[in-house]
Amino acid sequence: MTTPTIGRKRELKWLPIEMIIKNELNPRDAAAFRPDELEGLRRSIRDHGILDPVMVTPYDDMFKIIEGERRFTSAKLEGLKEIPAYVVPRMSDHDEVVVMFNIHTQRRGWRFEEQLAAIERLMDENGHMTHEELAQELGMSQRTFEDRLALLQMGPSVRKAIAHDEIAPYVALRAGQAAKTLAQHRPEAVERLGGEASVAQKLVAKGKRRGKGMTRELEQIRSEAKATDITPDAVLETYIRETDVTLQEARRKAVTLVERRAVEDLAKRVSGLAKELKAFRVDLAQAPNLRELRRALAGLAETASDLEFRVSSAKNAKEEIAEAKYAADG
Repeated sequence: MTTPTIGRKRELKWLPIEMIIKNELNPRDAAAFRPDELEGLRRSIRDHGILDPVMVTPYDDMFKIIEGERRFTSAKLEGLKEIPAYVVPRMSDHDEVVVMFNIHTQRRGWRFEEQLAAIERLMDENGHMTHEELAQELGMSQRTFEDRLALLQMGPSVRKAIAHDEIAPYVALRAGQAAKTLAQHRPEAVERLGGEASVAQKLVAKGKRRGKGMTRELEQIRSEAKATDITPDAVLETYIRETDVTLQEARRKAVTLVERRAVEDLAKRVSGLAKELKAFRVDLAQAPNLRELRRALAGLAETASDLEFRVSSAKNAKEEIAEAKYAADG
């Protein structure tokens, strides 16, 4: 058994911030220390102070950071004069990197569903606080906080799916956002699909099945919510109803669907005319223009014949395409 590099040999002190220097061996990317990246941490330090001491080792007459450089940088930006630090024995460069690595390996941040549970509890216990105030308390942007709330509002089934890694949080979020946007701009289509909650559930089911690949599609649906000429209702309904269908496949399928609906509408009109003709009675005393009636009936028969020919041609063309594709695949 090897002797721990640090073990119990640590001492908690409050050190002047000017006596602490950064560690050149820290593998973190420089972007992690940009002021905008540190905003949440700085807000937390501003409100609550440094809750977790940094770790340093003696370095000449100074102290060099082993762990906690983001906290140190944030404290410096906030103008703190001293910070709490665990002082550990001097160690080799090799041991410094090993300790840094293992500290971050041992740590585990709150899982996403744990964050949601915490936010839900805070909301229940602090109804007097605004979303902005709660976001500040948690050290996150208001937009991030609102996104977490949106996921909570999608119900326990979504939280459970996230907890079990059945769906990525941002895919579930985009599904809820898409359903809400469609309910605003395509209320009739959403109603046909069972309402906003039903659309969200169907999109979440697609997200479970298709994973991250549909994120861009959901964003596209939101951006085209008003553009019925680009993404007709028939496309959306096909996409939402059929779990495995991509948006591109839904566009192809919707062409057939539109044609079928047009034929069905025309067939209903023809059927209605047929019923009216059966009920039609000629009153010779009124001397109706039978020639015009005969011409109208002939036109109706011609229209029906043309419709039958077009439907038959479309069916044959589709079969030929399918056969050609099968031959090409074979």
